[in-house]
Amino acid sequence: MDSNPAAAVAFPLNENVFEGTVISRRPNVHVTDKLDDGSTFEAVYTPIVVRVGAVHKGGLKVGSEIVVRSMGGVADGVKYVTEEAPAKSTFAKGHELLVFAGSKGVVDSEPTPAVTPHFVYLESGTSLVDATYASGSGDDRTGSRLSKAAFKAKLRSLKASS
Repeated sequence: MDSNPAAAVAFPLNENVFEGTVISRRPNVHVTDKLDDGSTFEAVYTPIVVRVGAVHKGGLKVGSEIVVRSMGGVADGVKYVTEEAPAKSTFAKGHELLVFAGSKGVVDSEPTPAVTPHFVYLESGTSLVDATYASGSGDDRTGSRLSKAAFKAKLRSLKASS
């Protein structure tokens, strides 16, 4: 899936779109979720605590803290690797992020409600750096810098539709 701003804004499963600051990383969590067909899905993620600075869509509150699932890692002897998620370095303490995520909730064995990001952009001065995929942005995986002001103007359409 392409991770350009138009794709991020248009993605229908984004229930929470917010800006925030990484506060901390918690130890990796191994989760098992029972799917609708009865099968199970196992994964490992790092819970990233983010303080919400602005809300563009969804019911999060400015100043609250939300746990973001940074997919991949090792826990309970299970190793889960994916290039279809932001690099762990994206979630360093103090980093400013723009996150497009699904609903806040838990999977069957998860201890804390969290959101899984669909698109992640790292703030860098007057730019946003596409950090959605560990190996670069979109299908071409080249990474890109975007004007923060221009991207935030695109976010206005989210408030109009929520």
